[in-house]
Amino acid sequence: MRLQLEGRIGSEPDALNIDIRNIGTYSQNGEHYLYTATGRNGGINVYALSQSGEFPTSRNSLYYSENLQNSLTDATELVQIGATPNLIFASDQDHLIGATLTNSGGLGTVSNIDISHLQSAEISSLESFALANGHALYIADQATGKIQAYTVAITGEVLRISETNTRENGSADQGQILLASGQFSQTSLLVAAGPSTQTVTSYRINSATGALTHQGTSGAVDGLGIDAPSALEVLTAHDQNWVIVAGAGSSSLSVMRLETNGALIATDHIIDSLTTRFQGVQAMSVVQVENQVFVIAGGADDGLSLLTLLPDGRLVHLQTLVNSIGSGLENISTISATHVGNDIQVFATSQSHSGVTQLNIPLDQIGMVKTGREDGGTVQYGTQRADLLVSGGEDADTLVGLDGDDILVAGHGNTAMTGGSGADLFVMWAGGYHVTITDFENGATVWICLISQCYATLRSYHSWRRQLAHLFPFETTA
Repeated sequence: MRLQLEGRIGSEPDALNIDIRNIGTYSQNGEHYLYTATGRNGGINVYALSQSGEFPTSRNSLYYSENLQNSLTDATELVQIGATPNLIFASDQDHLIGATLTNSGGLGTVSNIDISHLQSAEISSLESFALANGHALYIADQATGKIQAYTVAITGEVLRISETNTRENGSADQGQILLASGQFSQTSLLVAAGPSTQTVTSYRINSATGALTHQGTSGAVDGLGIDAPSALEVLTAHDQNWVIVAGAGSSSLSVMRLETNGALIATDHIIDSLTTRFQGVQAMSVVQVENQVFVIAGGADDGLSLLTLLPDGRLVHLQTLVNSIGSGLENISTISATHVGNDIQVFATSQSHSGVTQLNIPLDQIGMVKTGREDGGTVQYGTQRADLLVSGGEDADTLVGLDGDDILVAGHGNTAMTGGSGADLFVMWAGGYHVTITDFENGATVWICLISQCYATLRSYHSWRRQLAHLFPFETTA
């Protein structure tokens, strides 16, 4: 799976294309749309996305009035108010301000939504969650660091139900607080990432009332070394629940397994390197297709990085796309990605350029995810497409890719891996076991060792293999 640059949307210096602060995608009546929201001197634009991968077309737009210019929020969010979806983009201490979405996917009328108990109009994040009847709406107040919880009835009435500090000890985590939520089996959870404590906290959502109960917190003492959280995603994949958080100050991407009791277990923490492009990461988007998870991240060092999430919660780097003349990938500020038709359509904006950059990840060759048994001793065969094959145990496993650009992941026991045709990726980590790669092809095959203490024993003595012998832990057979 590879990112492909498609072109630029709205690169002309129009008020709707300059200083884009937020972008997002949504679906309406089976169609897909992209919205962009600028700073105070512009407005909101809506584009219709094509199932066939054609360039997006502008659906309609909204220019901010003078009153709206002084009320913009840091975040935008689609919120169901009664029977009507609304794109919230502004607020004061008594109202949320949003535009309705029409049946054709465009922007309708702008209206005020009565709301109470906001101590300031500085909203840093909003999150909407479906309840048994109606919706819950969670608002992070940037000035106070508190999460205000509301219910939105089917009639559209908004009622405040609780106020929650973002720290368990009762104090507030002030600043740009991030929110994300998910439904996991019979459990609903809200997750928050705070800037001053550099922690991630989970709350149980009462599915009937929307009330929040603190469940778990993860921070530096738990191995989560984040600084200045900038993006937060919650998802279910590989039969587990996950939280992925980006840290701008730490130039990092961190993964935690989210248990149904709210516990947060760190599984990976990677830092930007010479081969990636998420230094000072400002934006991240996660898309899941056929149980394969793709993470797109970018920040201050001019480009995008594409990664995938393994079943054990580790991230593997797949590709780096570097900024070039006309690509608009300098100083990435926002990213939004969505699955449309046979592609993942990716949209990114830059602090240095107007407009939106469109990229695609073609999915015509996406394959299956296969994981061996925990007791090992299994043979996993791929398909004719790009598969993810994972050794499951500590006994001898065999992974055999066929056609396609496969990812083969060694386990904690002896593993034999054959990629087959295609540009395959072999993933392993050190640990006193033996890994055999039967068909490593220089220039077409890549392998990654996820632990730094790596060295190899090689049966073949071509020059390129002799160089690798001093670095890495695997065996190849000619």
